[in-house]
Amino acid sequence: MESIIFDEKHYIAFVLTDKCREKLLSLRKPEYEHVLLHHITIAYGYEQWEIPRIQEVLDSRPIVKIFGYYLGEGVEAYRAKINDKVDRPVNSVYHLTISHDDQHTTNDANKLVTGQYPLIWSRH
Repeated sequence: MESIIFDEKHYIAFVLTDKCREKLLSLRKPEYEHVLLHHITIAYGYEQWEIPRIQEVLDSRPIVKIFGYYLGEGVEAYRAKINDKVDRPVNSVYHLTISHDDQHTTNDANKLVTGQYPLIWSRH
């Protein structure tokens, strides 16, 4: 793997394969019209000193596990673990946005799984 280029305007993520996405879609029907199930963010808005922690995740052979479902008003997401860790190397937790409505964004999924957004229902 090549080194990370520092750029605080971009994010680094593991993108799901089509097969993985289809498997997750088969587990439950998405609640909202904008269906994503696209990626699990590793880092967003990182700083130079955080790069070694990010690089460690990228250099591993990641084992991803989905362990929780969160439903909020206008957004839903799965919680995830990578290599048995729930916390991202930088500023959040691993999660996967399932879907959202027109009034919400993928950022709301991040808020939902970290308790900063009203939760309607969850299961772990």
